Amino acid sequence: MSTDQPMSDGDKLHAFAGRMSDTFRPQATMQPGDIWAATAKPMKGFGGARYRLTPEFLIIERGTVTSNIEQVRIAFVTDIHTHQTISQKARKIGDLAITVTHPEGTVERVEIKDIPNPSEVASIMVKAANAAREVERARQSTSFIQHAGTPVGTPQAPVPPAPATTPAPTQDEDPMAKLKQLGDLHAAGVLSDEEFQTAKASILARM
Repeated sequence: MSTDQPMSDGDKLHAFAGRMSDTFRPQATMQPGDIWAATAKPMKGFGGARYRLTPEFLIIERGTVTSNIEQVRIAFVTDIHTHQTISQKARKIGDLAITVTHPEGTVERVEIKDIPNPSEVASIMVKAANAAREVERARQSTSFIQHAGTPVGTPQAPVPPAPATTPAPTQDEDPMAKLKQLGDLHAAGVLSDEEFQTAKASILARM
């Protein structure tokens, strides 16, 4: 079977999940495609929530008799803080406070409580969120290029070239750092050659 076929977005994210799951030891039974999974270990010893992280979603399942399942798009995670009480430190568990910023501007706070190795879990979530955002940006850039053409049958008038401008980079976005991050994602196989070149061109155009 040929291996030259380009990877789909789903294939890239699942490949990323495989690499991350090899790096971080799971604390609970993981399902295919999961990056991390854990069951909470509350002081009372029962009734803990179950957590799973995929390349696209953080899945939280609460309840024993009936289950309440919440899904959070990992690409929307913008901040993660860890917290441990004295008793949690003694048991090597802790909490995560996750800030989720939705595209329409709504901000919510999600808590993951009583999980083993909270600092390690925060690190894997940051990496997963960054990868998901880069794939989403590349997907949106490719979609814009593919759909920005002139409708069929519409006469095309010559368009004069626009004057070249070089917008100044914002303080919170270092173009060189973004290029390095894109290079790392491309080398890891998360971004295809086409998506890498599209995102790279977008960043260079803003420099």
